[in-house]
Amino acid sequence: MPNEKPDDQHLFERVALLLQQQKEMYGEFEIPKPRKEGHKETEALNIDSKVGADSNPPERKNPPKHETDHNTPEHHTPKHEKIAACNTLDELKTLCAESDALKTDLPNTNLVFGVGNPTADLMIVGEAPGETEDRLMEPFVGKAGQLLDKIIAAIHFDRTQVYIANI
Repeated sequence: MPNEKPDDQHLFERVALLLQQQKEMYGEFEIPKPRKEGHKETEALNIDSKVGADSNPPERKNPPKHETDHNTPEHHTPKHEKIAACNTLDELKTLCAESDALKTDLPNTNLVFGVGNPTADLMIVGEAPGETEDRLMEPFVGKAGQLLDKIIAAIHFDRTQVYIANI
């Protein structure tokens, strides 16, 4: 039946196949594990373990910690430390909007931050925002967004159930 939701196993198999195809096209990449209550960091999981080729995730390498004098102005704090200090996507969005170091160097462009459910099981990442997205400061609102809405609906989701962003 067309209105029937696919079972979780079928959906998982479809997503695993898509990820395997992406790996074949673009090479190795990692997907973070969901955060567990009480854990400060998200561990990385090699995509092979999701599709069955490797059951041991690679060891995560943390960025080097720079010693920072707490008396120095905030703009001297390394970018990765500012980013790591964010606890929510809203905090990260505000940091990106306010920090010159995190702004794009492309003239006359706006921040196009992700939208949707930040705890969604499905995240859709587009290549780059287009003119409409830049103007409205929201991903996938132009012609590609209209097509994406139809694709999402075809797999029985809507924009409130996924997280959509641009790379």
